[in-house]
Amino acid sequence: MTHIELINAVLRRLRESEVVTPSENSYAKLIGDFVNETKREVEDSWNWNVNMTTIQINTEDGVARYEVTDSGNRYVVINIQDETNNGTLSRETHQAMTNNLLFNPAYGYPSSYDFNDKTSSGDTYVDLYPIPNGVYTINFNMYVPQPNFSTGNELLEVPSWPVILGAYAKAIAERGEDQGRTHGEVTKAYTDALSDAIALDNANTLGEDIWYV
Repeated sequence: MTHIELINAVLRRLRESEVVTPSENSYAKLIGDFVNETKREVEDSWNWNVNMTTIQINTEDGVARYEVTDSGNRYVVINIQDETNNGTLSRETHQAMTNNLLFNPAYGYPSSYDFNDKTSSGDTYVDLYPIPNGVYTINFNMYVPQPNFSTGNELLEVPSWPVILGAYAKAIAERGEDQGRTHGEVTKAYTDALSDAIALDNANTLGEDIWYV
């Protein structure tokens, strides 16, 4: 479902008029906020198969730091692999990585990494060691949730039913009972739907933490 479809699904349950854009009126904006809040809750509750992605960078000779484009700041690492050499990089502590790069620089194909700082757009930087001495293809296998929705056209990746129910529960809490449905009733429906969606995703993604090159 799209962002605007999610908003309208909640508005219908509240017996409110549907909207064309998320900013059409103040109440639609509020429901849009509830949708985004619930989307984040659902995304953070489980490493969803649909959020799995591979971000690829190609190293340069003598360059240790790289931007992991589109990683955001809520990523979860599955593993990081050197496709060129068919190897897996290991996580290094920030202190050890800094000491290596400043006081013990070595060059070759990278075998360790450390995330360090972020870009102006919120993506992470990664330091590699040894410092690459050529072009190597590095695959960052990660879970990357979607950023907040704003335009209405964004397509939700995680299951939509828990997001609708969770946003509906927040709307009921904001204005009181809704035609006999209490906040507690809808919240339980939300948590049950989320639990069911997690169980289904888990059953369909056995071995999701195993990657091959």
